[in-house]
Amino acid sequence: MLIVFGDSHAHIWSGRLVSALGDRSVFPNVRVNYLGPALAYNLMSDDGSLGKWGAQIIHHPDIKSQETTAIMLSFGEIDCRTQVVKRAAKKRMSLRDACSLISDRYLAFIDELRKATEVPIILSGPIATAPAAQNWDENFPNVGSEIERNAATLNLSRLLRSGCQNRRNVFLVSLLDKMITPVLTTKSFYIDDGCHLNLDGLSLAIQAFNEVKSSFPNPEEDYFKVGSLSFDAPPGPADISDQALIIGVSSNAQAATPATIALRPSGNIFQTNVDDQPWVMIDIGFGALLERIEVFRSDADNQGAVLSIEVFGGINKKQFELIYRHDGRDFGANGAPLSFYTSDPDAPVRFLMFRLQKSGVFQLNGIKLYAQTCLK
Repeated sequence: MLIVFGDSHAHIWSGRLVSALGDRSVFPNVRVNYLGPALAYNLMSDDGSLGKWGAQIIHHPDIKSQETTAIMLSFGEIDCRTQVVKRAAKKRMSLRDACSLISDRYLAFIDELRKATEVPIILSGPIATAPAAQNWDENFPNVGSEIERNAATLNLSRLLRSGCQNRRNVFLVSLLDKMITPVLTTKSFYIDDGCHLNLDGLSLAIQAFNEVKSSFPNPEEDYFKVGSLSFDAPPGPADISDQALIIGVSSNAQAATPATIALRPSGNIFQTNVDDQPWVMIDIGFGALLERIEVFRSDADNQGAVLSIEVFGGINKKQFELIYRHDGRDFGANGAPLSFYTSDPDAPVRFLMFRLQKSGVFQLNGIKLYAQTCLK
């Protein structure tokens, strides 16, 4: 199994867009451990010991797991986008020297990681920076012009490549040369949300990965094989929640941003205002033969409004049929979901509306959908 550690750019290696994340990898042989907005610079500390992120990786159980056959690290894009130009100006140094500070600490961490494992280590090189046309999304702050940031990314990538070449069983996977123009601007074709790769970019990344995989001790392992599709057995019930997106809520029906319904350990997948019969609408993306639905009550729901929940389904958004109406009994103790079967499992459903029969705030921790499918 390929184990990936990193910032938000690590998510694409699971086959998931950052703008539409699911709760599991498309590729059964890839597991992503998202650490947060982590800097490559902070993999090590100023005194040469493990930094915050480096310690989390080294001590993670996946490092020693028998399942792990390769480890990937995805860091550096945030450094190049937010730190290099800033540090160069503050310390009166060149972009190249500012990049060297990052690569030195990144490679020092690789040396520490090599002491803990013998499997191949792959660095997923930082991608091209956010293009100027999408230059100031508040979620992706940046310092320096697009050209300066791409120059920093190019320099850091060259330093990392050189460092990998001098280390046993350490490789750099980079598609930077395919993402920037000769004048160091970013080709937005491969960008999903102004910052992260889209699936076309993933195709390039997998191609680059497979090129270096030929040097692995076990180059035959296929990490990017899509989850099994059964041709020889009838469809069976399986969780399809990762296919579904929230597309509207009663409080801002015209401005809802698509979001996943995956169960969150803390927090809600949505929350309405105090509305009269508040609702949330979900798009599965295709006509699904739903069998069972699980609803996870919000930890913050202490008023019991959710006990009046009812669920409607339809193949389009113009006509809904009642699937389930709750009888008011309490549920949600110790995180246990409300679980119920659909009224007509043979009727395909694409859109779901979850609604409260009473006025109040509607919020849930997550929803799970089980349907007949050939995907296992």
